[in-house]
Amino acid sequence: MAKTPCQCCCGFIFTCGLSALFLWLTLRVSKPSCSIRQFYLPALNRSLDQPTNATIFMNVKLSNGNKEKGIYYDPVNLTVFYYGDANQTKWFQTIPKFYQGHQKTAKKDANVATSGVNWTVVVAKNESSVFRVDLATTVRFKIMVWKTKRYKRIQTDPV
Repeated sequence: MAKTPCQCCCGFIFTCGLSALFLWLTLRVSKPSCSIRQFYLPALNRSLDQPTNATIFMNVKLSNGNKEKGIYYDPVNLTVFYYGDANQTKWFQTIPKFYQGHQKTAKKDANVATSGVNWTVVVAKNESSVFRVDLATTVRFKIMVWKTKRYKRIQTDPV
């Protein structure tokens, strides 16, 4: 028995719909997540006798939750802001570019040298210090054998 034109058309539409669904599920990506795992400034440690080390030690965690999709990170630019005495001071650090495999977590250390702030005076005031860390980079996703265009990724974390 021969198929009617209506059956052929419905079969074609159904096949195209399944193909589109398969492509969408295969090619969609989710954004990587990032967080600060550790933030330490020895100059603010009251238990040290002479707080002379004014370097901020940070550990940044970048997570790729994509299944079967890797991420190429361009250099990750960190900007650390300090808000004190009605002044805003900022410092910069860069994490070199790297590749992150699918469903992997990267932990990157960053040491930010601070300048322009007298930390002894800040410790003597016995007040809370407010910092903000901005992370900016562009990422490309590796899907099977090709790479996507670059996408901007910016995140701000108060510390």
